[in-house]
Amino acid sequence: MTDQAEWTIEIRDELGLVRRFAADKDELVLGRSTQADIQLELPTVSRKHARLTRTAGSWKIRDLGSMSGLLVNGQKSTEAEVGPEDLIEISRFQVRLSQGRGSSVSPAAGATLISRDEREHERPDISVLTHVSPPKLDISFISALNDFGHELAEIESAPARLERLCDIMGGEIIRAKWAMALRVDAEDPTHPIEQLAVFRQPSLDREDLHLSRTTIRAMQESGSPVLANNFKQDSGVVEMSIVSQAPAAAAVACPLTDEQPPMELLYVSLPPMFGSTEWLALIALAAKQYQQAEALWKVRDAAEARAAIERDLANARQIQRSILPAHVEPDGMEVAWHFEPCDAVGGDLVDVVAMPDGRWALVIADVTGHGLSAALATLAVHSIVQTGLRSGMPLPRMMTMLNNHLCDYLPEDRFVTMICAAVDLSSGEIECINAGHHAALVFDAAGETRSLQEAEHLPLGLQPDELTSSRDRLEINELLFLSTDGLTELPVDGGKLLGADGVKDLVLQAGGGDDAVSMLAEHLVDELERLRGEHPRTDDQTFLMARRRPAD
Repeated sequence: MTDQAEWTIEIRDELGLVRRFAADKDELVLGRSTQADIQLELPTVSRKHARLTRTAGSWKIRDLGSMSGLLVNGQKSTEAEVGPEDLIEISRFQVRLSQGRGSSVSPAAGATLISRDEREHERPDISVLTHVSPPKLDISFISALNDFGHELAEIESAPARLERLCDIMGGEIIRAKWAMALRVDAEDPTHPIEQLAVFRQPSLDREDLHLSRTTIRAMQESGSPVLANNFKQDSGVVEMSIVSQAPAAAAVACPLTDEQPPMELLYVSLPPMFGSTEWLALIALAAKQYQQAEALWKVRDAAEARAAIERDLANARQIQRSILPAHVEPDGMEVAWHFEPCDAVGGDLVDVVAMPDGRWALVIADVTGHGLSAALATLAVHSIVQTGLRSGMPLPRMMTMLNNHLCDYLPEDRFVTMICAAVDLSSGEIECINAGHHAALVFDAAGETRSLQEAEHLPLGLQPDELTSSRDRLEINELLFLSTDGLTELPVDGGKLLGADGVKDLVLQAGGGDDAVSMLAEHLVDELERLRGEHPRTDDQTFLMARRRPAD
């Protein structure tokens, strides 16, 4: 067998770059993979493309199921005997075998650039210009890009993060000639491209920066990173739209955002030896690190915004809680109430107000909608109700004034339903005004019910109107019950609503008889929660109950 050191494998690419490898193994795999014995860094080369196997005095080459195939002396082949006289073609690479110790070099010795004129000869005499061999990826690159992602997570300025992304393209990992972060309008190709950040090697002038719109369009159409170059192409690589006289170069365009229009992207110009799918993957990974950092900063910003909103809502909740009635024990009446907004704050109002004439006003109101805007409206309602009733203003006049105020200031799509019932505890007389609300209920000791004034008036805030009251009487031990539609519209089994009859039944089942009103309210809340079950809370839930007792 011939000495192994006497064989040399010569690899020549389309640009004339020649590399020579000592054939120091009986089997050598050629392919795009970094694990191949001889790496051919082009996307059209399969990861394990072909295998050279030493035979007695010669070699055999075999296709390993590659996508683009194998040519031996211009003929497509899956397996063939080859020697120094044979030309092997793998994609744009020419492979030749030669014998003789003088021709044997190691891969680290570099590469030879052959002029285009000399490439016309089968075995030319060459002038050499030493170049760096195409680099192979290793774990240190991935580790460095992970560190880059952590670094971005600490940079607060968004423009500074873009600058850092461009800078790392020109560093030891990617080694780009230049890189730009751009913003383009996908719907208007004539719209100027906006430069957001840039890096270029110190040896380059501004005039050396040429953008390929073809490459950018290919990226926009695919929505994915693309690799392009301006030298001869095989399928799978985009041809760059730059002048043919320009030096050989490769480029990668990589989307940074999903929004269209406009779209932000990273455009990287590479030396031709780095125009491989491995470098495309590296740049895409760097862009992914950037995107993940941007997503993290958006989450942080959103968290800070939510924290500010939470602080505002907490303050609003505290203000709304402050207007709820304090624990009151009028001589001759037991009072209990419940207020549960479906959000942090709500649009329901409950109040118990002592009037100058000795009566007690029981108030319940419901502003359309819920949340902060509805809660703000309840503050206005509470202020006017408190001011009017405590000043001794007649009930109809106070409600009319409130209605006129809401007509002037509420948005057109908002209104307020409300009941105000003033109870004289000595006589039991009730003066009641109902503005668009479902009726208040009176439960007697025997469990019979009747309604007070039905909704004779429109809800407040719809149109100016004079509101009038009706009269009734609350006997000793009778229970007056007011609630908002968060009870009647409570979803129960099968998606049905509880309804007015369901509310009546719950009040009777929860206590009834002569039980303390506070105990009755607790039982009612428990039953409402049981019925709601797993249904989400969709509306504020408020009720007010008062039982007339003999005065001390």
